[in-house]
Amino acid sequence: MESKESVKASPTGEEKPKDKEAREPVTMASTVVKTGSTILELNTDTNGKRTEIWHVGGIRVMKMPGAAEPIVWPDSAQAYIYSVNFAVSDFAGLDWISAKTYTGMAKYQGRDCIVFKGEVSPLTPRAHEEEMVAIGQAIAFGQPVPQEIRVPATAYIDLETRLPLFVQFGNEKRFYRYGDPPQAPLALPPELKNSLKAYSQHIQNLSAPASRPY
Repeated sequence: MESKESVKASPTGEEKPKDKEAREPVTMASTVVKTGSTILELNTDTNGKRTEIWHVGGIRVMKMPGAAEPIVWPDSAQAYIYSVNFAVSDFAGLDWISAKTYTGMAKYQGRDCIVFKGEVSPLTPRAHEEEMVAIGQAIAFGQPVPQEIRVPATAYIDLETRLPLFVQFGNEKRFYRYGDPPQAPLALPPELKNSLKAYSQHIQNLSAPASRPY
């Protein structure tokens, strides 16, 4: 869950939100449910509009508010702090966490947490690639080399469960809550299942060998 709530460390290490900023509204809430290899994301924006995203068998099916048909495409994601690649992790933007970024232990919401601090790029993969090209060109032509765009990153990982409780990238703050596991396997709704089937058939037709000329 993401919100605009600001936090400040107390002398005991307990993270507490500032009273004024704690009243700011949540900018987006994201609920993720996973059973086996099937994943459902429910993202709600500030206007209450909900986007439903299913990840099934390497395919992503997105049902957007007001859209007549769902959007279907291959389920893949590049390294990006705002995009989850479920093939690698259930959380976005945490691949920078390592022994080198470990800073110590602290309390957060009454829980013992491992604290990590570092820097990450807020750019999309394409924008980051363009940034690297610009840096390379500056070096090649002997021009002043621009600095990479980086923002500070902080993560509080629950010591017992090893799950994130709080993460911050620059000014963006993410708060994580965990519920009980689902009682039954997730099932793709029939209307979305038909779209997935049509997409899979389309891909199969495109990959079929060409007919022999006569």
